[in-house]
Amino acid sequence: GLHLMGVSSKEEFFTHLDGFLTDPDEDFIGFLLALDSGAPHFQSEAGIRTRQGEPLRVLVAFNFPPPELLDRVQASVLNITERIRVQEALQRTRSQLDHALRAATIGEVSASIAHEINQPLAAISAHAAAASRWMDRDPPNLAEVRASLDAAGEAARRASQVVRRVRSFMTKVEPERATLDVDALVGEAVRLVQHEIAAHGVTLTPALEADGLAVEGDRIMLQQVLINLITNAIQAMHATPAGERRIVVRTWRLGGGVGVEVRDSGPGFAAEAAQKAFEPF
Repeated sequence: GLHLMGVSSKEEFFTHLDGFLTDPDEDFIGFLLALDSGAPHFQSEAGIRTRQGEPLRVLVAFNFPPPELLDRVQASVLNITERIRVQEALQRTRSQLDHALRAATIGEVSASIAHEINQPLAAISAHAAAASRWMDRDPPNLAEVRASLDAAGEAARRASQVVRRVRSFMTKVEPERATLDVDALVGEAVRLVQHEIAAHGVTLTPALEADGLAVEGDRIMLQQVLINLITNAIQAMHATPAGERRIVVRTWRLGGGVGVEVRDSGPGFAAEAAQKAFEPF
């Protein structure tokens, strides 16, 4: 205790609580209440000051004798200053890691949303450009202009739906399940990427053989999976000669369920990429 307080002898020890307690009133009141209630022991943390003025945090434990022998109280003091410093340093590190994780997660979510809406945004741009070209005809083909603008509006609505679904997915909201005809679902997804298919010189062959089969699921999210697979297939065939870029989208009855396959004529996954194919983001 003398070493802890920075004094060399009992004679140099403090004679008043305010000589070493950093907050005598707050630290001592709990002790008095425990003593008055007849508790057999009392334990508390306290802030103390050494003779040299160094602040320390200590754990103090008191054992109270019976009231008739209350001429002295046994106390144990444990210096926990370093433990608290380590805990505070650990908490700071955790806070920094939490902040870094939040920043990384925000970046990943932003990248995911950007990836999901890239296709409908590209479709809006393409349909708007087509409408402009039809307007520049002499005479303007207003029927085609109207069709292009309708298609652009549909793509805009789809972009809004996709963002809403992605946000719901990220916040773990239950998807909007419905009974969906598989071939109709896949056919609509194929139709939504027809512009990208044509723009990249790709031949897409539907082989829809799940006639009458239905699944329970979220239409927008399932279509986004298909659109992403088809878009990825288009991008994977960038180095493939134009006349050899082929995609087959197939559905078929698979036991008690249904199979859906997107196959392209590109180079396939490299070994390293294949190992990471199912990692998030």
